[in-house]
Amino acid sequence: MDYWWRKLEEVLASPAVQAAFPIVAVDVGNNRIKCGWYEWTAMREGGPYSAERALSQLPQQLSELEAFAARGELRGGWWIATVNRAASTELIDWIRTHRPEDRIVLLTASDLPLPVNLPRPDMVGIDRLVDALAGFYLRRESGPIVVVDVGSAITVDFVSAEGVFEGGAILPGLGLAARALYEFTDMLPLVDSREFNEPPPPVGKNTVAAMKSGLFWGALGAVAQLAGQMLREAGAPGEIILTGGGSTIFARLLGEAGAEQSPFRKQKGGGAEFTLEHFGRSVRVRHVPHLTLLGVALAAGWVMATTQWR
Repeated sequence: MDYWWRKLEEVLASPAVQAAFPIVAVDVGNNRIKCGWYEWTAMREGGPYSAERALSQLPQQLSELEAFAARGELRGGWWIATVNRAASTELIDWIRTHRPEDRIVLLTASDLPLPVNLPRPDMVGIDRLVDALAGFYLRRESGPIVVVDVGSAITVDFVSAEGVFEGGAILPGLGLAARALYEFTDMLPLVDSREFNEPPPPVGKNTVAAMKSGLFWGALGAVAQLAGQMLREAGAPGEIILTGGGSTIFARLLGEAGAEQSPFRKQKGGGAEFTLEHFGRSVRVRHVPHLTLLGVALAAGWVMATTQWR
């Protein structure tokens, strides 16, 4: 069987793709825009970008992209994965005004080599698909993977051992859940999700502390339960890959839980790797902060090599 990831590795090595880099990989989320400057070597090796710019206030911060985009010759242009149409429109307008010669590509599901076993692949968030693409590209074993992205929403997605995106689960992120408790109850206050840099005590001694406990440990428990259940139903050893703005603390706690099985090893470019005994299985867990932007860069290389891009 001619698996897509073998073809992907082949086309990424082509001189045509090498000549088309560097690019700017862009992840437009609900709360911020992340831009990563990707060189060809870093993309092929699955490494992080050489520079990053994150924007949370639009349009005020768009001017910060002037210096970012002037790092060198941007041969491949801007490759954008967006789940926020208003923010991506502002970004595209800025690029067209300030860098009219730069190419702009909005990625869709059809641009990726990843097979999607769902009735409407075009209705799946492109962030979930590029995460899955990059996660499978980075996998260390031959089994399935579960990709967890902890952001405004938390997504837990399953990719089979054959490299097919099978779907997953979506649940509220900490900020959304905190806002829901505040807006749909009479007396509960608004908890600031930025306070979750450290895990709260599981037993809250007042209303706010109890809310923090429920929000944080409930989300972590849901992620662990969903990932473990997906791998158990697959009936094969697999890997869990964590990414997203809120994933660092989750990775640390899961790593501490798995400390008896393996050390919490730091990785090049940030993140960590460890083994966790979960659902009666030994599961490799990896924290890859740059996963989404890597997926965008890999998709860009695929499009460059397999279409009439020039």
